Formats: sequence, structure tokens, C-alpha cells
Amino acid sequence: MSEWPTAMLGEVISEGPTNGYSGATAPDAAGSPTLRLSATTTGALVLNESTTKRLNETIPPKSGLWLRPGDLLIQRSNTLDLVGTAAIYDGPVEAFVYPDLMMRIRFRADTDTRFIWRYLNSPLGRTAMRRMASGSAGSMPKISGARLRTLQVPVPPLPEQRRIAEILDKADALRAKRRAALAQLDTLTQSIFLEMFGDPATNPKGWPVKRLAEVCHLVNGRAFKPEEWEEHGLPIIRIQNLNDSSKPFNYTTKNLPERFRVKTGDILFSWSGTPGTSFGCFRWGGAEGWLNQHIFNVRLNGSLDSSFFITHVNLKLGELISKAHGGVGLQHVTKGMIDETRLTVPPKQLQRDFASMTVNVDHAHEELIASQTGFDRLFACLQHEAFRGGLVSTGHNLRMA
Repeated sequence: MSEWPTAMLGEVISEGPTNGYSGATAPDAAGSPTLRLSATTTGALVLNESTTKRLNETIPPKSGLWLRPGDLLIQRSNTLDLVGTAAIYDGPVEAFVYPDLMMRIRFRADTDTRFIWRYLNSPLGRTAMRRMASGSAGSMPKISGARLRTLQVPVPPLPEQRRIAEILDKADALRAKRRAALAQLDTLTQSIFLEMFGDPATNPKGWPVKRLAEVCHLVNGRAFKPEEWEEHGLPIIRIQNLNDSSKPFNYTTKNLPERFRVKTGDILFSWSGTPGTSFGCFRWGGAEGWLNQHIFNVRLNGSLDSSFFITHVNLKLGELISKAHGGVGLQHVTKGMIDETRLTVPPKQLQRDFASMTVNVDHAHEELIASQTGFDRLFACLQHEAFRGGLVSTGHNLRMA
């Protein structure tokens, strides 16, 4: 097996990297449509009301800010976990411009955009992007266009680039189907909740109401520094690890206060992140580890059943996110906002009945997560082999060299 040749990213680019434009906007703005940073945070383009907005001004039709299908967008500023995330614009022609916190790239005819996109979002590419990011303490890490042009990328022949991109597309589609199945199970659990207890926003059954602070204690995670990350020890549980088992862990061998320890089955509440992807309550199903900042470990006091609590809080996310503030795609709610969230408190036996009714759903959820984890590991392995030249085609079969 031989490694693919490499080149600097700037050597395979025909246009860019070019920063976008972040003009003034307002809720009633009627100018040109533009993407928000959250439109590309997942590594794929997401177009909806929360990921787009309008500028106050109208961008001229001939401006280079208008996006074309096939443009590669890279986040030039975000958290260390997200800076450098790449997404391909596959929306309508010249329907959106893009913000200053993104860079746009167009490639030469002998380079496949999907291949480069897949590489940049692979573990190898993400590691390289994080190393390129710079920023002072307390600021959001940034990647400059000049520095991005120096990034080394694999450059196999064009037919091989297309073959690899197609293989990874098909493998990723299988992962997407399992994620969709997980989302359906979450919807089923919420439907059972609404049938038994009514909509918590209106409390039609008149259940007693308590502030969230009255039913639990929230323990925030530790602010780990990148220089504290190690290759061994207990895993550091970050936001990215809550809802994507393919995301890598950082580790530490430090002996830390017990309040930061997470055990299997703990309820974790992510209070900072990108709306629609990382806010919410999760029951931790992984191994014991240490809790990172921006996540609360929820310690219930006995008033609410844990399954009831998780579903109830996740049904209140829209209310919480509407109060969130922040910038650069990363938004957060304060502990005070969370503490004041009103939760209905039905009889404990009814809560236990809900937990019993959803236990089969929970088991199916666990099985799907296990399946998803297996596919995530396979996908990570495929990416690793693909970008080092280790995927060999033998007729209709594929093997790793």
C-alpha cells in the first residue's frame, strides 16, 4: 500500500478562499437572504428559518457573494470543536449569500469537491484544521484564508477521488438512516408523554408546577484546556460526544474532584451549542468519564422520574432556545434561565407508568445506538483507509489494503 500524493490546498483551488459578508440585519429585514453560521455547523448544508436570515440591504446580482451549487463553505471562526467545519452548498443558484465567518472555495476541474469535503470533515482533516486555528484566550479560534491554502490534502487521480467520495457517501447514507430511526423513536416517546400528561406549555390537565431548581441540582462540568488533553486515561465528555458516537474523545489521567465524574446512566444537560443539534437532555450510555464545561450533570431530588424528566425538558427546548443568546453560531442559556423553567409534576406513580410504557422504546433506542456506534466506527475506519490510499477495488468487491 502506498500513501496518496499530497498537495497544498491552494494548489487545487481555482477561486478563494474568499470571506463572506455580514451586513446589518433586523427581524423585519427584506434585503438579500444570507446563511447563518449554523447552516453549515453539521458539516452539511441545512436551510431553514433558523439557519438563514435576510440582510437590510440588497446585494447586487453580479456580486461574488452569491453562492452556486458545488461551492465549498468553510467556517473560519467557531469553537475549537467546530472551526474549519466544511459543507457543500447544494441549494438554489444565487439564492443566498454567505456571512463573513465563512470562506468560500471553488476547485479546479481536476479536483473533486466532494472528495476534499469528505477529507476536511474526516478525523484526519478535523485534526489538521484544529492545529491551524489560532486565537487568544477567551476568543473564538480562527483560521485565515492564507493559512488554509497551506493545508496539505491527499490528491489521488480524479477517478479515484470520485470513487472514494462515492464509497463514503453510500456509507454515510446508512448512518443517516439509523439517525433518522433514532429521531423517530424520540418522537414516539414524546407522543406518549403528550398523550399521558398533555402539552407542558399549556398544562391542560392542571398538574402542579415547580421550578426546575426545585426538582434537581445542576453540576456544571470542568473547563478543560487543550493542553490538558491526553491520549490515555478517562474520557472527557464534551457536547460533541452526547449525540454523535463517531466523534473522538479526548482523555485525561488527572485526579479530579468527584463532582466532575460522569457515570453510566447519568442525566446530562447540554446548555450551550448550536440550536437543533446539541441543546438538550441525554442519558449517558457510555463509559465513566469526566464532564466538560457547557454540560450540566442533573442530580434529581426524587420529585421526578428520570425518564419523565428527560422527555419533559426536551419538550421545553423551544422555550429555552428562544431565550438563548450568544454569537458565532454558538448560543447558550444561563443557569438562571434553566432554574426558572417551569415543569409539571404529575403523581409519581403516573410518572413511573410513563417510564414503564417507554421502556421498550428505550431498549430499541439502545439497540439502535449500538448499531449506530458500529456504523460510526466502520465509517471512521473507511475514512482513515480512504485518505491514506488503503481502499483497494477488486472487481465488484472492496477491501482494505
